[in-house]
Amino acid sequence: MAAPQLKVLILEGEEASADITTQIQSVQKNMGVIGKHQVSKAVLNDTTLPLIKHHDLLFLAAVDAELPNMVAKLNGQLHPGQIVAHGSLTESLQILDDLEVTGAIAMVLAPVTSELWAVETYDETGAAVADMLVTEMQGRSTQMGLEHRLELSARISALKVLEALTFEFQENIGELMPSGSVAGEEGYAWARNIPDDATLSRQLEVLAKREDPKYAQLIASLKDHAGSVFR
Repeated sequence: MAAPQLKVLILEGEEASADITTQIQSVQKNMGVIGKHQVSKAVLNDTTLPLIKHHDLLFLAAVDAELPNMVAKLNGQLHPGQIVAHGSLTESLQILDDLEVTGAIAMVLAPVTSELWAVETYDETGAAVADMLVTEMQGRSTQMGLEHRLELSARISALKVLEALTFEFQENIGELMPSGSVAGEEGYAWARNIPDDATLSRQLEVLAKREDPKYAQLIASLKDHAGSVFR
């Protein structure tokens, strides 16, 4: 028997970012196209609140600073058994406490790659639901608490910086070559996805405390110089 089709509502905040765009696209593709669920999206406000009760799964796609207000708006609007998830690697599961205690199945469901999802749940029921959702998306999930997600996010940010630096150096080399640019505009697409200076500084600080000492100089250099070079 085929799994039931869920009505999924992506609830957006007011602030846009590259990470939020990635979250939305991941849900639309993996839950909608691959998982065959009915996916729609809306900005969460007083006008769209009446839509909440008509959906089985609510996915909060917003920057961390907006999540508390979104949860406050949803408090009292959900019914028992309704699924609510946020997709942030850097926000806790506990931000959803007020929704979970009303009977909602709350979880972190954060896309890491096109197939891998970082998951955190309150209990075995939530874990089973998350596993079902990821399986339907033909993906893989890994249970990951906030501390590990923060480190993962920091490593991803550092990788983006290194990729952007690589493209930048290729571009500079290309300017000296008769054939022209090596990297072209593609390199700058990576650069636009680098977190803002304050976020990058915090994330690289996480790595500086954990990494092998031989990498300390590299991390310090990234922390001090890479944040604003590409903006």
